[in-house]
Amino acid sequence: VKVVEVSATEIAVRQGNIRAANITALGAFAANTDLVKSENFRQAVSDLFSGKNPKYVPINLKAFEAGMVENHITTHQTTPH
Repeated sequence: VKVVEVSATEIAVRQGNIRAANITALGAFAANTDLVKSENFRQAVSDLFSGKNPKYVPINLKAFEAGMVENHITTHQTTPH
């Protein structure tokens, strides 16, 4: 089992808005999976916040980027039941 750890709240506060913690976690997810391209996540963040409140676009994009970089992976062995 691969576990990705990210201090999402701490990173979001550092980027300027605690409410960006979910976007920070999304960045960590994007960096460690091949399910969706990170460019698509970036575009979705831009599209979402451009419509709601454009001033939050740069904060959330920075939070996303920080989450992509500032995460730690640990691997745990599982035992069959």
